[in-house]
Amino acid sequence: MRRLQPTVVLACALASLMLITDCSRPPADVEQFWKQFAEANAAWLEPTPPPCEYRVLVQQQDHDAATGTYPWKDYEQVDTWCGADRSARWMNCPLPPRRAALKSEYRYHAGQGQRVSIPPETRLIPLQLPEWMSIRTGTTLLTSLHLFAEWGLPPQATLATEADGTRVLRVADLLRHPRWRKEPATQPTYAPLHLVFGSGMPPGAPDAVEAEIEPSTMRPRCLRERDSQGVVTEVVFEGEWLMCAGRPVPARVRVRRLDDNYPSDVHYQFQVREGCWVLESAELTGPTWSLCYRAKLEEFTVGPVDESLFVLPTDVVLPEHSYTELGPGQRIVTFTTADGLSLEGKLSLPPEATGPVPVVMLLPGAGPWTFDRPLEVPDVGENLDVSATEVALAGKRIVRYCDIHVDQLTRRGVGFFCTNKRGCAIAAEKPFERVNRAVFSKTTLNVLLDDYAAALRALRQEEGVDANRIVLLGGSEGTILAPRLALRAPDGITAVVMFGYAQDNFKDTITWQMSVGPWRNVARFFDANEDDVVTTEEFNAAPELARSFGLGGSGLDALDADRDGRLTPADLAARTKPSLDATLRAVRGRDEDYLWANLLNLNSTYLREEWDRGPNQETLLKLDLPLAIFHGQHDGTCRVEGVRETAEAFRRAGKTNLNVHIYPRTNHDLNYGEYLRSAGRTVPRPFVEMFDYIAGVTGVAAAPEPETHEPQ
Repeated sequence: MRRLQPTVVLACALASLMLITDCSRPPADVEQFWKQFAEANAAWLEPTPPPCEYRVLVQQQDHDAATGTYPWKDYEQVDTWCGADRSARWMNCPLPPRRAALKSEYRYHAGQGQRVSIPPETRLIPLQLPEWMSIRTGTTLLTSLHLFAEWGLPPQATLATEADGTRVLRVADLLRHPRWRKEPATQPTYAPLHLVFGSGMPPGAPDAVEAEIEPSTMRPRCLRERDSQGVVTEVVFEGEWLMCAGRPVPARVRVRRLDDNYPSDVHYQFQVREGCWVLESAELTGPTWSLCYRAKLEEFTVGPVDESLFVLPTDVVLPEHSYTELGPGQRIVTFTTADGLSLEGKLSLPPEATGPVPVVMLLPGAGPWTFDRPLEVPDVGENLDVSATEVALAGKRIVRYCDIHVDQLTRRGVGFFCTNKRGCAIAAEKPFERVNRAVFSKTTLNVLLDDYAAALRALRQEEGVDANRIVLLGGSEGTILAPRLALRAPDGITAVVMFGYAQDNFKDTITWQMSVGPWRNVARFFDANEDDVVTTEEFNAAPELARSFGLGGSGLDALDADRDGRLTPADLAARTKPSLDATLRAVRGRDEDYLWANLLNLNSTYLREEWDRGPNQETLLKLDLPLAIFHGQHDGTCRVEGVRETAEAFRRAGKTNLNVHIYPRTNHDLNYGEYLRSAGRTVPRPFVEMFDYIAGVTGVAAAPEPETHEPQ
């Protein structure tokens, strides 16, 4: 076995101490067999290549509408540098015709990592052993056997001999093992597929492992892992083996996820270059993948690597003041939170106002938020009949999400006020929105409620604001907080208006969003007759832009899990189940890195605080002021059924202060995309009616007749 560095020796010593604490070891014959296996396979179980750099070309199999075929097209280029002291850096760059700026970049140095671009966030990630070996060798082959080599064989391992002499090593209940349970980030998986393909859905952490080993050569034939959900991933070592530094290494490996709902099949081809075992090519296929990918190693060079490549950027430093452009009637309002933070809001009053006016205070959705909410969007105009390629080639323009509120409300004689969330600020250059993770991660709904209460106090004192006519406008997360703020600080609150209404607790919301919700987003464009089935004819009849992005960039058949030629809610639920399972595990295990990267920069404390709360209607029923909900029939984030449940609860309670509007073919953002595509020339009907309602309830215009809008 190779000579271990002092830091590795210390790590192994700590691992050994944990195993001793576990008060057991594998049986002597099993442990002896494992030592022989590990010695014979050290070249690929514990690869130690020198500093190197390599380049990988990634291609995707994309649909060509003109020919009806699926040719391979260049997708992106991955450049990677590996140095000493567990240092690495890799960058993903789109290829022509979509080549623009860097797509994503990661840097690791001495066990810590950071994603440094796209999206612009500071994300510290421990560089764990499997990821490190994958980077260093240019492979994506990660198995439980790698961790056994590092940590030692778990004590519950057994060894059996088959009739043909094959030795079978089995380990069960791995997730009960202290080391595996304590360090979920190092649980083995066959994918950081992003290292080669830029994306991928890893299977769950294995709970049971079975390795078939040929006793005369001590080479593995097949490895099977079963996760806690019962899904089996199979690794088959195929063909002749290669020799690297006098030791055998695999030449071909096939990794299959044996899951009826989410199968995949990855073929790896390895070579030995300059004394290193490296991945030469890989190809990923699977009937429920949105696209098929393949990758090929183009360059591989061994030699010293510039250490400056691995220097981590500094943590995100927020600007002292958020950048913005102030027009007539606009100013910045600064306020102090209960725990002493200084935050900013932007107040927009009608320029022609001669006295105090009513003001709408926005309580926005979950995740980081700033008072302008700058967004970079492709400039495709109002044309939906464009392809994904045309969108990628289009120019970009910067829009401010809150401009629709400022423009439409001030036209009606009503002011508008929105604040930065803590840890968030706007910069003059990319990335326009900056998020300080250390500050923002302390945000929970109770913390936000305190912050909004402080902002509301400051708003009431501003010149030109009618403190007795303030409307709280809640969107998504804000539909939970706006009613609570009205109960906590009722003085001067004229009404609570909500869009994208969240009725459920966070557990039920996340579960719904990753099971039923995706179908609502798809059905909005493709389910023409609303029978919960999308046929090929319905799919082909939709606008090109919808076909390009509505199904994650894939054709209908790629998502048809049961292969019956029709796309149904069950098909999409099967596709999203791995994401749902991974998210629920992350909440239970407090995997903050996973939640930060995959769930709107949220954290487990935020989610757990509201995990099992009662329905939102319980808060609304305590309010006697005017209430209104504006909701999309095809909202894939929050259930439209929750709106109807709330309306029914008010009816049963004999309360008449709730006004409900439900709009067909409308999403969570009330079809805000129409406003973006038209550069502000088209205001979606739900926004018009919501702003008209606000004008009426504040008395600056005739109040519209109360009614409930339902789809025709």
